Amino acid sequence: MMTQIMNQNSPAATSTDVLLELRDLKTHFHTHDGIVRAVDGVNLKLNRGRILGIVGESGCGKTMLTRTVMRIAPEPAAKISGDILWHRPDGQTTNLAQYPVHSKSLRNIRGKEIGMIFQEPMSSFSPIHTIGNQITEALRTHYRISKKEAKERVINMLYQVGIPKPSERYEAYPFELSGGMRQRAMIAMALICEPTLLIADEPTTALDVTVEASILKLMKSLQVQLNMTIMIITHDLGVIAKLADDVAVMYLGNIVEQGPVSQIFDNPQHPYTQALLTSMPRIKTAFKRLETIQGSVPGPYEVLPGCPFAPRCAEAVDHICTAAMPALLPIPDAGEHLVRCFMREEVV
Repeated sequence: MMTQIMNQNSPAATSTDVLLELRDLKTHFHTHDGIVRAVDGVNLKLNRGRILGIVGESGCGKTMLTRTVMRIAPEPAAKISGDILWHRPDGQTTNLAQYPVHSKSLRNIRGKEIGMIFQEPMSSFSPIHTIGNQITEALRTHYRISKKEAKERVINMLYQVGIPKPSERYEAYPFELSGGMRQRAMIAMALICEPTLLIADEPTTALDVTVEASILKLMKSLQVQLNMTIMIITHDLGVIAKLADDVAVMYLGNIVEQGPVSQIFDNPQHPYTQALLTSMPRIKTAFKRLETIQGSVPGPYEVLPGCPFAPRCAEAVDHICTAAMPALLPIPDAGEHLVRCFMREEVV
């Protein structure tokens, strides 16, 4: 029988500042054509009350990482290993990776303690039920309250996320709302149970600049108001600069650099992070051609020896970078700034 709860003195328990801890987390898909290593040994800590941004190109495993944490990856096709440690304020630690995917205990955590904003609200909401009914159902799944009280709480949450005339919007269908309003409704659904952790997967994709700015401002405001922790997934470094406290840069299923936003943006160490920042649009270079990253993310079945970024890296050294995978190590005198690169190790 597996043990789901560990006490505070367990080796797996950590500082009370850590809310979520991932240890050697892997999500592999075994297919007829080979193994897809969507998440390939991620080690990551998320501190309470902080906003962590996870960035990287498409195909680097960002979305699958969040779905693995939520345990909504398409199992049993997805083979999950490693630990997803959920540290509660009372000192108990729950390993979400050990739960059966359809267990009641996991469902109680998902949605109530951990909420999620999906990338495209239109595909997340049912088109045949009203917005209000769907959010109410999410609330009553986790709390035993009357329909009347649930409706009042949902209308209040719609108001908090900035939806005008929330009583009327409660009765609206998803297709009757604009993209920005649907995104706010999705945020309301994710927050209705007041989760400790909010995971947002590309929350501003396909929104215009004005709406994007209002959504980001709303998320930051709610994070402070509700004392939440947020993990936001995006390919847009501008979003990270506006919203996040910490950054983890993901490439081909793993973390190549992580640390506070100021250190990552002011002093990027990994060549991939440097390339991402160089290709970021800036006002001062508005009339210049944007820099690009040479090459492309390897295919899903391609297994590369050594550092997976080596074929695209201008600093790569054949006998070093292609020989083994570098470890994620702290940069001397840089606090929590970590990098996975042989060229940054003192022994090189």
